[in-house]
Amino acid sequence: QPAFDQSLYMSGVFAYQREDYQSAIDKFSKLDFDDAPTETFENILYWMADAYQHTGELNQAFVLLNKITVIGNTRIDDALVRMGLLHKKMGQQDLAVAAFEDVIAHHPDSEYIRLAQMELNKTVMK
Repeated sequence: QPAFDQSLYMSGVFAYQREDYQSAIDKFSKLDFDDAPTETFENILYWMADAYQHTGELNQAFVLLNKITVIGNTRIDDALVRMGLLHKKMGQQDLAVAAFEDVIAHHPDSEYIRLAQMELNKTVMK
């Protein structure tokens, strides 16, 4: 059983940081997540979702963000806000509102609470 490939992970992180999103997706996709520490796994999913968003593959971004909200631990609120913003961008106001409300209702200590409230107010006002 191969252990988590730290060097492949780091090369994915570096590609992501220099905004080479396709390369980051390629590298992260090759990782064996079974041996990844939980927080690292969530970060990879989040960065891959962001990279997919940048490459225009919004459905893939949603799949990964949704996965974080289901199995995640440390980045659920983060993923929900990102999903809300994506829904809003795609004109799906009801889904955006639901995501922002979820952050407010279930993650009151989130660092994203004010952003969620602000976005909710802007979305409901329209």
